[in-house]
Amino acid sequence: MYRVFDKETETHHRYKRKANPFIPENYVVMRGWKDEGDSKCRWQYFNTKEDVRHMDIPDTVDILVGHNIKFDLLYEMNIPGGYDNLIKYFNRGGKIFCTQYAKYLVSGQLEKYHMCAMDDIVEEYGGRKKVDGIKALWEAGVFTSQINPDLLTDYLVGTEDEGRNSGDIGNTELIYLGLLKEIEAQGMQEAVRRRMDGLLATTEMEYRGLYVDKKRAAVDMQARMNELAEVSARLQ
Repeated sequence: MYRVFDKETETHHRYKRKANPFIPENYVVMRGWKDEGDSKCRWQYFNTKEDVRHMDIPDTVDILVGHNIKFDLLYEMNIPGGYDNLIKYFNRGGKIFCTQYAKYLVSGQLEKYHMCAMDDIVEEYGGRKKVDGIKALWEAGVFTSQINPDLLTDYLVGTEDEGRNSGDIGNTELIYLGLLKEIEAQGMQEAVRRRMDGLLATTEMEYRGLYVDKKRAAVDMQARMNELAEVSARLQ
């Protein structure tokens, strides 16, 4: 059984990265999800960072689906208990599926689909584009936690008129189901499956980061600076 999920987070910009999941100011403001067979989406709103809890994943779920899923996984990994919860899921055989990455693969890796936004492809799969008002607020510098929760709910899971079965969650589900048909038609099931495993690996690498021996780096830099001074003197 699949679970489609997505998050709306604080959007503080740091280290050339918007909504950077590795800085303390950013946290999950709202989480939405929909399990296979559900008639409507579900959601959680968190008033403060201290209120945020990791996502419970039922044992019946064996694939997590998202658009640019690495972003959502990194936030989930940084929630207390979230990383261990995901490891438990993966250890029992759970998989991931990124609709953004899959679209790029089934298109023959065309540049126009590299890191494509959901709005760029959603209408192709029968969905609707996002609520422009939320994007305008973000562009005006309003943080997600400052946006009316009702507006954010409409954005993430669809309006009441839509039966809470649209927005980012409902649209991602439509894209996912459409992509499955394309993948099957092209005989790409194994190729896509392996690349999703690779995406999961690089996501964990990014979460863990790189270890830098700063003392060794300082010694090496000084040695290089000495060499540079000597060569510069000879050049002069």
